[in-house]
Amino acid sequence: MGIGGTHAFELGFRVGGTGCVAVRIDRRLDRNQPAPPRRRSAKRERIGYLRRGITHSFSRLNEFSFDKMDRIDSNSSMAEARVSVLGLGIIGSIWSGHYASAGVLAGTWNRTPKPDSPAWCETAELAAEAGSIIQLCLYDPDSVDEVLEQIHPVLAPGKIVVQSSTIDPIRAEEFAHRVRSTGARYVEAPFTGSKPAAEQRQTVFFLGGEASDLESIEPTLALISRKQFQFETPTQAATIKLAMNHQISAITQSLCEGVTWARIAGLEDSQFFDVLRENVAWSGLAGLKENKIREMDFSPQFSIRNMEKDMRLASESAPVPLPSLALVRSQLTEALESGYGDEDFVSLLRLLS
Repeated sequence: MGIGGTHAFELGFRVGGTGCVAVRIDRRLDRNQPAPPRRRSAKRERIGYLRRGITHSFSRLNEFSFDKMDRIDSNSSMAEARVSVLGLGIIGSIWSGHYASAGVLAGTWNRTPKPDSPAWCETAELAAEAGSIIQLCLYDPDSVDEVLEQIHPVLAPGKIVVQSSTIDPIRAEEFAHRVRSTGARYVEAPFTGSKPAAEQRQTVFFLGGEASDLESIEPTLALISRKQFQFETPTQAATIKLAMNHQISAITQSLCEGVTWARIAGLEDSQFFDVLRENVAWSGLAGLKENKIREMDFSPQFSIRNMEKDMRLASESAPVPLPSLALVRSQLTEALESGYGDEDFVSLLRLLS
């Protein structure tokens, strides 16, 4: 049969905005009705306009795939994601402030209570329960183990643990398995960038996990970072983090030795750094630490204690002997034992003076 009244109303309802007109003209569109006069009346003009509009609407509907609808639903859910930060040291405190400014902070918690922190929760479990994304920014594998035990009762489908503490690759895989066994998701997410980078949202993340999980947290981490590297496994993410910190600590040791040698020879720090800037050995680390070295400013951007811990983890998990790693670890251990643990790691200078 032709397009009758019922069909016309149903069509108008679906495309929206033309329903009431379609109902009025259903008899005109019914092929069983007598043909109208051939003159171009105003009413016939309106019918032609309507038919063209309906055809265009269905064309647009065909172009709009269910895949696009799925992506919209996914983006909408991520836009509503709420983050809880567990661990409020130098970096965790800065990140929680950024999340609060963006309106996505659900909860914060720290082993040493910090009740003045935004969205403070009395327990780790309460903080984890408040957020759909649970970001851990803790000290070492043992502290991560402890906190995962505390929040285990609230881990379930719909939660994702973003583990941003520096840990070893073996524990990273163990923690991933433990979290996933609850139905929650897990991403190993260590990072590079100390206090200044965190303050300026210049943190760089190394993400390891399922591709869909990495994609789902990208919009949230973009609020506190400038780049995210993606890897297939938690092992790879944890390994690249330790390998990068080994580079940083070894370069720092060499930089401190060079400055000390130049000073003993009577060279000014300005002369040393002016020459270094024109040398292939110049690095982003030298640029970051130049003023601190020249001013002997040891206020922490990243502490001796944290770097010593990271190099200990690197030594314990490295698959082959790494001589420079052993050397710099011994220097960091000496600095720690000398009482410099809470100072910036450029206080390696103190051991050479």
